[in-house]
Amino acid sequence: MTQPADNQPQFNGAAPYQGAPTYIQNSPEQLRGAQLAQTSMILGILSLFVVGIILGPIAISKAKKAEELHTAATVGKVTGWIGTILAILSIIAFVLITVVAGMAASQS
Repeated sequence: MTQPADNQPQFNGAAPYQGAPTYIQNSPEQLRGAQLAQTSMILGILSLFVVGIILGPIAISKAKKAEELHTAATVGKVTGWIGTILAILSIIAFVLITVVAGMAASQS
């Protein structure tokens, strides 16, 4: 096989070997953002079922911190808000039912 004038080997259309793959190393800021986003997501999902009035705002707070570190945390923020709103509506419904039941009991 003859070499071209610039002494580069011919590969018959195949790409030459480029060496070992390079891996991008995440910075501590990126790792912290990912951790906050994951924690926010877990707390947000839990807030839909358990103690949403407490876990929802914590999930929202952690999502905001993750976004400050340039990490998407939409799931945690959305589920945190939904959990918080559902908890507030549950408390309002409980208070209204209690007041109505108390009024009914006092009239009889």
